[in-house]
Amino acid sequence: MHVFLLLFSTVQKVMIQYYIERQCVLKCTRHLLMLSYGSKADSSVREMVLKLISDGLESRLLSVIESLLSATYPESMEVDFFTLWAEEMLIEDNLILDILFIAYYESFCTCDGKQWKNLCLLYEVYFLSIFTAFFYLFYKASNSRLFQCQRMISGSCNFGKLAISTEAVKSIYHARVQLLLILIETLYLENILQMVHDETPFRFNLLNLCLHFNSTWYFEIFRLQLCLYVYSVLKVHIEIHCSQGNISFALSDIQEVDAIISSLDPFETKEAGPLILAWAVFLCLISSLPEKPEYNLITETDHVGYVRQAIRAASLNYFDEILHSNLLKDSEGPIASSRSVLRTFFSAFIASYEISLQLEDNNLKLILNILGEIYRGEESLCVQFWDRDSFIDGPIRCLLYNLEGEFPFRTVELISLLSALSEGAWPAECVYNFLDKSVGLSTLVELRGNFGVDNNSRIIDTRLPLCVPGFEGLEIPRDTRGRVLKFIDDNTALVRWEYNQSGVLVLLLRVAQEMYPDGSEEVLVILDLISRLVTFNKVNCMVVSLVLIFICQNLDS
Repeated sequence: MHVFLLLFSTVQKVMIQYYIERQCVLKCTRHLLMLSYGSKADSSVREMVLKLISDGLESRLLSVIESLLSATYPESMEVDFFTLWAEEMLIEDNLILDILFIAYYESFCTCDGKQWKNLCLLYEVYFLSIFTAFFYLFYKASNSRLFQCQRMISGSCNFGKLAISTEAVKSIYHARVQLLLILIETLYLENILQMVHDETPFRFNLLNLCLHFNSTWYFEIFRLQLCLYVYSVLKVHIEIHCSQGNISFALSDIQEVDAIISSLDPFETKEAGPLILAWAVFLCLISSLPEKPEYNLITETDHVGYVRQAIRAASLNYFDEILHSNLLKDSEGPIASSRSVLRTFFSAFIASYEISLQLEDNNLKLILNILGEIYRGEESLCVQFWDRDSFIDGPIRCLLYNLEGEFPFRTVELISLLSALSEGAWPAECVYNFLDKSVGLSTLVELRGNFGVDNNSRIIDTRLPLCVPGFEGLEIPRDTRGRVLKFIDDNTALVRWEYNQSGVLVLLLRVAQEMYPDGSEEVLVILDLISRLVTFNKVNCMVVSLVLIFICQNLDS
């Protein structure tokens, strides 16, 4: 017995050392990639990374991860060895996915349609193989019959419950999310958004092989035959030309990927929903580009149906889960890059389907919460948002301006998002200026005799001073013009008044008048915003203090 325990301990130590060495190589590779981009990147390190990429790092890593996920375990393996093997395999999976994410995000390598299809299959099929590592342990522990184990492998059991340890559960979740982020990033939504912004067309290219012949009639016939041959054998490619480079998708790849996506059921597998949503956004943006060919397959794809299916399956909640979990906080990889990918995706989603304040359900509130989680704590993303030249944030800025148009009616939604966007000295200054230069106030009004209404232009005038609900002492002067934003019912409308009043003053007035600030969500989000404004920017601190003193003196009098 003593000899057996000694042998067991020795073998375990050898296995641990083996996996430590493998993981050390992967961690060093990941660290090299993280050091090779940004303003402070070392040129020699970047050259080393580019050499690794040119030597086939991407294909080798994909080959390794596929072999890991499809690996079989010896049936005679002891439970303790099995546990060690399975958990170390998960660690390797995560390290490889981290490296691939950085490589794609920083454009060290690009992903074409065929490669994206392979990643999609990896997400759908091979990725489930992670769980087969746990079936055997579960089977041995419970001494269940073989067909029960096979039923689990077929997917009719809850895989997550079969995980070995808390760390294994985290590793599985991390791998799922990282592969999803890779798939979203390699759709290159940022580049396509740039094309939509610049109204840049895409074109179908027959590889330009037939464009170098003379224009004589017999060469024309030969060129036509060559075109038909190229089209039938090599298929047609969509080449997306932009400043960041070329993205190549074959029509056949789009068909094959679409077949994969259409076979996914987000109601059975929640991880499928976000992927369906990302694919729908990609198709929508591509189909909105000018100069689409007559035979454009993309316009025939029901991307709106994909979105409806994903929304009904509560796929937006999955993104909310990612941002509220400790996954990004505990990650050793680039957190800002992950949030940037999600920022780009939601910006593209908002632009594609014209998400606006008319979306009167919980989805709008959920989208705003997700946006807040993306920007909060990331100063670099907040700086980009307030940079007017950043087209990526454009759709989200439009949503913010729409929210401001209903201030102070929608105070909670607006202030929560602004609070997230105030990370850093300059963003905090931008938020303060945004509120201080508010160009009107919006209130609910009952359309009675005190207002003159033009039904055609939806313009309304006050005949008497109008009190702003919830803000004692704040009045809309008589003869002020307003515009009806929307009708709540036959007698009530939301009106935007042409009455300039500092949003900062309005918020501080609301806080000063609250007797029990702990009991109001509205006051809590206002206090959070004020706290962040004065923390990140000293000038804001002095101005807010003076305004608050002025308000308190007037209230006392």
